[in-house]
Amino acid sequence: MSELKDVIIKDSNKQFRLRITGFLRAIGVSQIIGTKEYLEIEFIGGELSVRVLYPRNLGDLNKQVNTELLTETNLMPNEIDNIRYYIDEHIEEIENTLKEIKNIKNN
Repeated sequence: MSELKDVIIKDSNKQFRLRITGFLRAIGVSQIIGTKEYLEIEFIGGELSVRVLYPRNLGDLNKQVNTELLTETNLMPNEIDNIRYYIDEHIEEIENTLKEIKNIKNN
């Protein structure tokens, strides 16, 4: 997969988005929005979004994404794996952004 420059887009001091790639759009993902409490995966058409609360260990986020997507959607396992892989590939950027958001709030 190609590297995206600036994969995180900060919308405000409270919210950010992950830049979406073509392969995610192809399976229906329109955007992934993050706050200090959760990631929300929105699908094209706006009729479905899945909110994933962050686990205590952010390294387990892709497991949490898997559980929520299996429960809330009719996506095929390989489509869920693509979303999980993308999030896992950018977990360090997500973690750094969450730290920034929490630091801004504490200042």
